[in-house]
Amino acid sequence: MSHSGQVRIELPQASKIFTPAVTTLLVLSVVGTLALRFAPDFTSHWFILMPGRALRGFVWQFLTYPFFFTDPLWLLMDLAVILIVGSAVEREWGAKTFLVFWGLNSLFCGLLFSLVTLLLQQSIPMLGSAAVAYGLIVIFGELYHGRQFMLMMNIVDARVVAWVMLGMGALISLFAPINLLYLSGAAVGWGFLKIREKLIYGETRSYHDRSYEDQGFVDID
Repeated sequence: MSHSGQVRIELPQASKIFTPAVTTLLVLSVVGTLALRFAPDFTSHWFILMPGRALRGFVWQFLTYPFFFTDPLWLLMDLAVILIVGSAVEREWGAKTFLVFWGLNSLFCGLLFSLVTLLLQQSIPMLGSAAVAYGLIVIFGELYHGRQFMLMMNIVDARVVAWVMLGMGALISLFAPINLLYLSGAAVGWGFLKIREKLIYGETRSYHDRSYEDQGFVDID
């Protein structure tokens, strides 16, 4: 009797999802959000990305803004993505490469946000890690393409999971169209992944050459 049609449910272990870089970033996000809650003036002035201020010398804001949230719901949503999706990416890449991606994504998306808002002559702060989260979602979909996951009681490919999550993010952003700029993180994630694959595997081989056959799936419903 063939067992090829069987599917195993693998529940994530704490040791796997609380990877070193992800855990550090989660702690910084919680600490930053608490600082914004109890010392809003100081925190906003020095660490939240304000386009005009950042381009006039507060350049560290391009890297610090992801650690601050004003809405607890957005904090929980972003941290959930970083914890589940980000830890999977970190296990594949290692903490060093993961942090390099995080920094480059934050920098690029922060610069884009600053340029667009300045062109629109709007003074809008940028905060939260949504841009990085979108990038991680794309990377997750590409790295695990060919592997099955449970999403809303349906078994689908990882790439489908990624597109569904990006689509939901785009729909939510329609209530405040400026937030669509955070989706640029998805493009940064895709570009970073492709450049990394080319540098490591060359022109004739990609990360997708490995097989995910009979590795089960992860329930992320």
